Amino acid sequence: MQKKIIGFFLSVVTFFVCLVSYSNSEVQEIKTGKLSSKNLIGSYSSKKNKIYPQEIIIKNDIAYLSCSDLGLLILDISDQAKPRRLGLFKVKIVENNNLITDMFVENELVYLVGPYIGLKIIDVSNPKKTTHLGDYDIEGAYYVYVSNGLAYVTNGDLNIIDVSIPSSPLLISSISTGTPVSGIYVSGNYAYMGSSEASDGLQIYDISNPSLPVYVGHSTDAGAEQFIYADGYLYGRQYQPVKIDISNPESPFVVSHLAGEDVGAFDINDSKLYEYTQSDENPFTGILAFDLRSEEIVEQYNYHRENVSDIKVVNGVLYSVADNAFEIFDLEGPPILSSLSNKKTMPGSTLTVNGKYFGENAGTVFVTQDAKTYKCSVVSWSAEKIDVTLPKKLEEGDASIGVKKATDMKSMNSKTITIIKKK
Repeated sequence: MQKKIIGFFLSVVTFFVCLVSYSNSEVQEIKTGKLSSKNLIGSYSSKKNKIYPQEIIIKNDIAYLSCSDLGLLILDISDQAKPRRLGLFKVKIVENNNLITDMFVENELVYLVGPYIGLKIIDVSNPKKTTHLGDYDIEGAYYVYVSNGLAYVTNGDLNIIDVSIPSSPLLISSISTGTPVSGIYVSGNYAYMGSSEASDGLQIYDISNPSLPVYVGHSTDAGAEQFIYADGYLYGRQYQPVKIDISNPESPFVVSHLAGEDVGAFDINDSKLYEYTQSDENPFTGILAFDLRSEEIVEQYNYHRENVSDIKVVNGVLYSVADNAFEIFDLEGPPILSSLSNKKTMPGSTLTVNGKYFGENAGTVFVTQDAKTYKCSVVSWSAEKIDVTLPKKLEEGDASIGVKKATDMKSMNSKTITIIKKK
């Protein structure tokens, strides 16, 4: 009888612990939205040539797109509302296929790999006139990572190629890992390699001597096709994103799996992991964002596109490639003003505008008075605070202050300020 009472008591405690845990998770605020024309900043597609982009890399105001039926497409995104083509490096079709499976950009050089094209190195210092520097013929090349003048290329095995002289790539070593490897990440003296089959695991090699890589450690079920390092952990793209502890290279282990199904692309920015997820069994298709610390979903955006192959997130802006298009979305939404540093001030004086969702890049602060709109001179700009100098043309009386982001989104509200003049 005593055992039954104790068992019942433990069951009740367990129920309430689960209930509290569930309730706490329900309290977690999730920002929801839909990626549509309302927050579409800009896009690029070609009516003349189908571009079929596979991967994107963003460097400052340049977007590099690897396109399966075209080659390397370079876009100027300094005006995000109107991305424009800067240059194109066409990849010669080999055996009816010019598939580019991975790309790496470093020091104005682009490294392209594919099963039929091997490794190609392109100089993009002048995007309008790209220069083909060199090749290395490696059959079945699939992923590439470049570090310290060495290109690590996987084709089932690991190949280490000296690319310090781009016109003359030289194979240093090639090793068979025992299981087909695909995704690769390199940091310091270690190379981390995964497989498209998660069960094949993660393998770690010491590459301090590139001519003789040495096996160090392995973790079952940590394999992945793509890796991103953030906040002390390695994150891999599987059916679901996987978080891997690599603090001890000899004993890496899976910490957790994040939610999502059939994850086709993911990226990490500002301590958040963004993934594109879709499943026939799950009605939700779109972008999920996880806080890397709590591993809780903090953002959710409905986004229906066929064949989303890659996403990148930079300063609240989502870059996506799908079908025949490159799209740019503002995830934060329009700016919201909370307060002004002064309720009354004079023309030409300095004013601080407080709020949120201003974006990292400077946009425009405008002041409207008597149906006339003037631009303010921006002194400093951050995501939640803007310092401006008011126009000297303002007259006495009330005026309204508004904000337009660099992405062209205007503020949802405005703040009133009273203009006064010295007597």
